Amino acid sequence: MACWACTTAPQSDRPTLPTPDDERQVLDIIDKNSHKTKTAIAQLQEVTEKTVSLDTIKRILKSYH
Repeated sequence: MACWACTTAPQSDRPTLPTPDDERQVLDIIDKNSHKTKTAIAQLQEVTEKTVSLDTIKRILKSYH
């Protein structure tokens, strides 16, 4: 008999990484709202239907700068 832990698939609580399309949307929205970070985060959540943290936005901007 197999153990319960061996038969169930592991559940990951880690959020998905942003796709290249998501990153382009981040760059476009931040370009339009460069001084309104909270507005940009709200727009990103509406457009991508994903929760985007300030750290994620900073990481994306740093990689493209």
